[in-house]
Amino acid sequence: MPLSSTRKRVAVVTPAFQARGGVSSVAAFLFDAIRRHSPHEATIVSVSTSARDPASRRVVDPATWLRGPAIVHSSADDIQFSHVGAALAELEPARYWPHRTLDTLLKAADVVLVVSGTPAWAYLARDCERPVLLQNATFARREREQKLSGQRGLSGVWTRGMTRVVSAMEPIALRIATKVFVENRYAEERVAAVVGRSRVVRAPIGVDTDTYRPTDAYHDDGYLLVVGRMNDPRKNAPFLLGSYAQLRAGMPSVPPLVIAGEPPNDALRNRVVAHGLREHVHFIDNPTRGQLIELYQRAALLLLPSAEEGFGIVAVEAMACGIPVIATRCTGPEEIIDDDETGHLVPLDEARFAETVERVLRTSSKRRAMAARARTVAVERYSTLAASKPYLAALNAV
Repeated sequence: MPLSSTRKRVAVVTPAFQARGGVSSVAAFLFDAIRRHSPHEATIVSVSTSARDPASRRVVDPATWLRGPAIVHSSADDIQFSHVGAALAELEPARYWPHRTLDTLLKAADVVLVVSGTPAWAYLARDCERPVLLQNATFARREREQKLSGQRGLSGVWTRGMTRVVSAMEPIALRIATKVFVENRYAEERVAAVVGRSRVVRAPIGVDTDTYRPTDAYHDDGYLLVVGRMNDPRKNAPFLLGSYAQLRAGMPSVPPLVIAGEPPNDALRNRVVAHGLREHVHFIDNPTRGQLIELYQRAALLLLPSAEEGFGIVAVEAMACGIPVIATRCTGPEEIIDDDETGHLVPLDEARFAETVERVLRTSSKRRAMAARARTVAVERYSTLAASKPYLAALNAV
């Protein structure tokens, strides 16, 4: 569809924008796509996710009671954005409530594009009187499944209660959107059951393939790389370390495991020690985008061991850098990886995951072929221009 000549102001609303990682990476991708490949203007509006957010109205801080939610202007990776506090920070459902401060920002736009993990965030745009598009990754109950299964006592009761309330808000929030973009077949079926198929679009997430690109030569002797918040139960650190321990037992010459992301908590470090992997697992804390790209470029394989993944943007980033990906079959990666061509998809089985990694490490020619194919697929399907077409078409149509 040709680009519209009508210039629109687009407010990209997203929780706790940080420019890199998870939902923030999706928001940054769409922000970049709108600026580079459409006539429209885009701004990012970050909304509060924390009970301790100083920009929010907070029960424990009387000074905020009359002031209400505040706007804080900030930047991340050279992207300017406005962060808006919540109406009541301590109560999770209240973070999705519309309020005057946020409405003022949204009414300055012509279109509101909500980019979120769960659809409840679209509820914030209920009163803005503007067309609303929603990019939605998953659902609250599914997203928290691992966390809920491990929580006990009062904290577990509280989390389950909040999850029930948020889950009840999700259908209402979905109906606010003119169009809902999803990342996988599971979400497509769930959303279509609420709003009908005509309002649902399954669309990929892209990356800047000019920035995420290979070096001159694939590093055949590179390390095994994992990128993500491995303290998060969904990222499946016990599975990863158990599988890597089995891999080392069967192949002592296996490359080291490099984990890049948030600093590991004590539980994660203790698991490394318990598996006897202290000398073989290396943590890279909070790498910059430049450092992350270098980590991809020097890796032999990216491992994606998640228990649940709405999409898996790190797989796309690795493929753009010419790195094959071995991932679990956890929904999102099944949309991205062509099995035996750009990597492998493996059931949630530690032994089979280890066997697959070992087999790929022992076949250098096959691994190089997968690396080359991974780069080609990334450019064809997931470049900013290619992946953004459904979103830009929807912006032109509203």
